[in-house]
Amino acid sequence: MLYRFQTILSIILLSIISLSAHAESGEHVKALKALQHAMSDATARYQTLLDANQAIQYTETQKDVQGFQQIKTFIPNLIEDRRIIGQWKTDREDDEFNVDLNFASEFIIDGKHEGPFDVIYLGEQDNRWLFELKNALQIDLESNEFDDDKQVPLHDSMSKNLQVQMHIDKTSEQLVAIEVHAKAPFSPSFFSTVEHFEVKINYAPAWQGGPIVKQNATSKVKGSYGLFFDIDQSLSSQVSNYQLIELKP
Repeated sequence: MLYRFQTILSIILLSIISLSAHAESGEHVKALKALQHAMSDATARYQTLLDANQAIQYTETQKDVQGFQQIKTFIPNLIEDRRIIGQWKTDREDDEFNVDLNFASEFIIDGKHEGPFDVIYLGEQDNRWLFELKNALQIDLESNEFDDDKQVPLHDSMSKNLQVQMHIDKTSEQLVAIEVHAKAPFSPSFFSTVEHFEVKINYAPAWQGGPIVKQNATSKVKGSYGLFFDIDQSLSSQVSNYQLIELKP
């Protein structure tokens, strides 16, 4: 595709949560404690990996709406500043697989955070507690084909228009999903308009007692770039082949 830009969206989760949420009832307080427990538990599970100098190798399969695929394997190499560093190996990429926007989300919940964050308790749904996280979105733009001084800074526009929701399972008190969606159409740059935007990521332990990791994700984006290029994209991704790797000291 002649005009192509890539947005890398990273949701930075927190291990210390601002309790500025309106804990006006017993259910609110219970939900907030469950959220704190979920983040503390995820951090502890990740720390167990670091203490053992271990990491997870995994495969991620992306599929577009036509069924064309890209399959990549993440191979961890080392731990640096509490982050697992590695490289991607492409196992398969169909010639027809071509996306306008590519979203990369956190694979493992590590508890790293930047604050302060505000938490708004939204209520219950399907045995889950739902929260909105304010100031919890970090977005960077990578552009390989254009560089226009007239572009509006992407993070300013998107951060104002995107809502981040976290889902905590009421039974296990674990993180089970993160959703990001646009509250209204917006223009992240001078030439582009986003009419619809949603990303959903589902999380679960990699194995019993293991770290909280991404299981699958979906993303839908509809909009336009310039006068002649429309964007209407749906992607799904599935993570598989988790392998515990011993890293070199």
